Amino acid sequence: MFIQSIPDDESMNLCVADLIDEDTKIWNLQLLETLFTAEEINCIKHIPLGLNLRDDIWMWRLDRKGNYTVKSGYLVQQNNNLPSSDACLQYAESIMHCLVMCNAAKLVWLKSSMGWRPVGTSFMKWFTTLVAVVTSEKLQGAIMLLWEIWNARNNLVWNGRTIRLETIILRANRFWKEWTSTRSDNNIYSVAGPEFVIKWFPPDPGTLKCNIDASYDVNSGRAWDGMLIRSTHENFVRGFTTPLEASHDAVIAEILTVREALSWLKMQHHKSPITIEMDCLLAKQALERSDNGNSYFDIIVQDCKVLMCDFTSISLSFVKRSANQCAHMLVRAASSMSDAMEWIVHPPSLIHDVLISDMNNT
Repeated sequence: MFIQSIPDDESMNLCVADLIDEDTKIWNLQLLETLFTAEEINCIKHIPLGLNLRDDIWMWRLDRKGNYTVKSGYLVQQNNNLPSSDACLQYAESIMHCLVMCNAAKLVWLKSSMGWRPVGTSFMKWFTTLVAVVTSEKLQGAIMLLWEIWNARNNLVWNGRTIRLETIILRANRFWKEWTSTRSDNNIYSVAGPEFVIKWFPPDPGTLKCNIDASYDVNSGRAWDGMLIRSTHENFVRGFTTPLEASHDAVIAEILTVREALSWLKMQHHKSPITIEMDCLLAKQALERSDNGNSYFDIIVQDCKVLMCDFTSISLSFVKRSANQCAHMLVRAASSMSDAMEWIVHPPSLIHDVLISDMNNT
């Protein structure tokens, strides 16, 4: 969205840097509340901030690396030439009509890569037919499109807002890409040899292992992280969960979790050899690449690389979700907590059984 609030004379000369707390490197909410509306503040809060000073740069938000390409610019121009859609509310509402047969939904399907498939009179028959005739990848994309059509319908009914057809399709595509990139099950085939871990193993003697995971709620835009440290003989050393304020998608939540874990580990364990295990291959690969992009994601990656230099010995490992169950359960529990939580020596009861299961697997 664009900022619509009009600054007063005193605020006219403020820079974006003035809105950031210099010590904590987070948005100055007290100042934001004097300048912007609640909706604008919510959008600003979801902009991730780097921990280190950088020169101002141009960033193209429609590219994962923040770089403008002629192709992406052409797509935007093409989308801007498409007409807006008004959802059809004149028929008795049914799932089939709302998601498939409505004129607005039909146009969305026709303009997507799926095409419109008017098969059957009920949604169950339509979806069963779809499952039988399309590939797994196409089916995943169709589910994301159904979700965004439903969100657009709710925006119209409850908020009186119409959403452009191309926006629905772009959101569905982005959601699908984020979902596939953060699920280890969809990434394991590109991981070779010893990197592929399907069950948890204790670290080598004299070293620590930290498992981390992130959670992102696409409806509320809220995110959380979860992490725990284990040693060779002690099944639990420390655990930590906290809400992630500046996260606008699942991928950002994953890389913010890595940065949060590094900052947390640095306080107590920077001199100990540590392995960080995660089930997001995209984050691990980004941290191991030498090139840097200009996106929000890449800014957080650069912060992580700087933090990693402060450790005596640190390594990253990609594992399957089955080897990361403790962190996964911690972050699921964090979604019901309003504040950060930390456990020392004594683990929370919610991961007790998984801790025992992990030790019995070894």
